[in-house]
Amino acid sequence: MALIRGALRDLYYSRTGNQILEIEVMGDARELFNQFCDMDCDIEIKKHRERRSLNANNYSWVMTDKLADHMTVRGMTFTKDEMHAEMIFRYGQVMRDEDGKAVKVSCLKGVPMTDFYPYAKPIGSGMLNGQEFEHYKIYRGSSTYDTREMAIFIDGIVETCREQGIEVLSERELSLIKEGWGK
Repeated sequence: MALIRGALRDLYYSRTGNQILEIEVMGDARELFNQFCDMDCDIEIKKHRERRSLNANNYSWVMTDKLADHMTVRGMTFTKDEMHAEMIFRYGQVMRDEDGKAVKVSCLKGVPMTDFYPYAKPIGSGMLNGQEFEHYKIYRGSSTYDTREMAIFIDGIVETCREQGIEVLSERELSLIKEGWGK
């Protein structure tokens, strides 16, 4: 699969009446052109969004690790993964279907849902045909966040750390990380 950034520039018609879409690409597209020239291809075009920086993701894990350690010292036991999941539930992004609706799943009571997906938050239970089911809202993992989503996530983690008296980066340093500088 080839991924290339570009912008739609024009739409016109050939002499045979076929539509021709003109795309201006950022970077060198010659290899892509040579590989797919005159082939039928599946083409997907979607709005470009900046990805969050690796530094931002690393910082979110460092701070959730500090929160887990801090809470354990205070008598509440959280593993680092459990604390990360808690931060996802508080400040993360809900997974959405193609219609924009929040994704929810149900499974038989007793099935360890988090063994299948770590960011499944219990939201209730119900009965169907005499069997009890548990219902979950599904959240996206932070590795899928764009820059804006990651900034929201980090702001929430930072606020939680401040409430617990855990030292965080300065506002300037946080801005640099959230903007994706120093990737």
